[in-house]
Amino acid sequence: MSALSSLRRKFGALMLRTQLLLTFLLSSLLILGLGSVFLYVNLLEILQHRNEESTVRSFRQVERNLLDFQTKTDSLSKSYFLNSDFETFLNDTEKNEYRRIQLVRSIMQTMAADVRNYPFLHSIFIITKDGKTIGVTSSTSYASLQPTPRPFQQSPMNLEAVERYPRLVWAGGGRSGPFETSVAERKQPGADVPIISAARAVKTFYQSVPGGTLVFNLLESSVYDTFGDLTDDPDTRMVLLDANGTIISSNDKAGLGQRRSDLDQMTGQYGSFITNMDDQKRQFIYYRLSETGWLLGMEMPLSVFMSDIYTLRWTLMVVLLISLIIGGAFSFWWTRKLTGPIYTLLAGMRNLKQGHLGTQIAHRPSNELGIVVEEFNRMSHSISELVEENNRIERGKKLAEIKVLQSQINPHFLFNTLNTIKWMAISIRATNIMETITSLGNLIRPIYKSTVPIVPLREELDYVQDYLKIMNTRYGDGIHLIVNIEEALLDITVPRLIVQPLIENALLHGLEPTRFRGEIRIEGARTDGDMLLHVRDNGCGIPEDKLTALRLKLEDPEERDNVGLSNVHQRLQLHYGLRYGIEIQSGQAGTCVTLRLPAVPKS
Repeated sequence: MSALSSLRRKFGALMLRTQLLLTFLLSSLLILGLGSVFLYVNLLEILQHRNEESTVRSFRQVERNLLDFQTKTDSLSKSYFLNSDFETFLNDTEKNEYRRIQLVRSIMQTMAADVRNYPFLHSIFIITKDGKTIGVTSSTSYASLQPTPRPFQQSPMNLEAVERYPRLVWAGGGRSGPFETSVAERKQPGADVPIISAARAVKTFYQSVPGGTLVFNLLESSVYDTFGDLTDDPDTRMVLLDANGTIISSNDKAGLGQRRSDLDQMTGQYGSFITNMDDQKRQFIYYRLSETGWLLGMEMPLSVFMSDIYTLRWTLMVVLLISLIIGGAFSFWWTRKLTGPIYTLLAGMRNLKQGHLGTQIAHRPSNELGIVVEEFNRMSHSISELVEENNRIERGKKLAEIKVLQSQINPHFLFNTLNTIKWMAISIRATNIMETITSLGNLIRPIYKSTVPIVPLREELDYVQDYLKIMNTRYGDGIHLIVNIEEALLDITVPRLIVQPLIENALLHGLEPTRFRGEIRIEGARTDGDMLLHVRDNGCGIPEDKLTALRLKLEDPEERDNVGLSNVHQRLQLHYGLRYGIEIQSGQAGTCVTLRLPAVPKS
């Protein structure tokens, strides 16, 4: 038998060690998995954030070159205001045909020189309000001195330029061929290349409204060259957007003129967000240029980061696996060290289970198990004290029961005496004395004979009837009680003696000034699962200052005096909750006290 017990102990120790070891292994695997997920998510966010920072720094360097394009174009357009031939052409004051031809030739020479001197320019056009046109490209020139309606005049760019005079207006995503067709008939087929247009409405000193529009078309390729070398990855897309989100320059020429639908996500000075394109997640990094509101953007696939993350994750898993093996060996050694104090603690528990109250364990390790042993010793001592305290309470209960039995003699003597007086009144035919004694007996009988705290409303109203019979006998039958409650509400349960204090309060404070002549009405109604009992009197009412003080006393538990209305309010809240209690309304026509309590029928 002892060998079997020893074997059980050894098996129990082995199971305990195995459970602890498995717990460690499972916890480590869980930490490994969660760590990998956490590392993956955080590394991806870190790489995205760092990529955003480095890209934005590159964008800031490019910003100066782009602004240089805009500044040169703006300055070049302003130089035409100082050209006298340009002003004469706009005013249309030259009537001599030969001089007009010379005037046009001079303007075209100026434009051609500017196109040659600024390699980023594709063409320059001036279109007057009545449709006269002069234009120069790198390969041809245009001149039409006959007033002719032009499609360009109704284009959004021209209308915006006129509206925003004298500011320079930019528009991109167009091509040179359709633009030249909208301004003038092309003389010969030319290269149809992407352009970015800058338009400025112009007028002379003698004109009250703009007399024409000056247009500079920039080669999109020249603009792209300023930022296109930021990446050499064919899967990375570089874009330049205008303030409306339209792509005006990009390495993907097929997307020029398209409008990005995610413009609402580009709200700050710079930032990045994740997009989905062709079932591939991509990071879009943007930077807003300070002068025109243009946006520089770089869109690259997240797979650029993933290879580094995968390498780092596998390296981490190998490190964690080695740590797991080392930790398992340490855990096995540590569990062996823990089992000795645990067996000592189990032995003490068995002694306590067998009835050896107050069992104490002398050896207490200087680790966490020492705390457990100390708590066990304290628990064992507390159990011993509780048993002794319980025995003392039981002895006290027996003494109390004896006193209760003795105290029952007094109520029996009181009821017998009242019954004797009642029969004496009957024998001399003193009906009023007999009825008063009967009502008094009905009042005090529930106090001594019934300990049930909850009674039907019907029983509580009978109690109130007996109470008023005694009060009418005392004050001369001047108090009239009217009960207006439907039959279904009479079975609703209420706390015992919950209505009588309200009747007593109405007598002493409402009807006493009228020499106890008046009417008390008890009404009931059901609302939202609750029952409202209204106790009304037609007495003198409560002055406003006293009514306010009484309401404050009901709401403040520290101010309640545990008598009268305060007692009723407190009992209702203790029975049913804080949403229940009493409310008081008073005026010159009397006082109404309303009880709210749940409409729970007698089961």
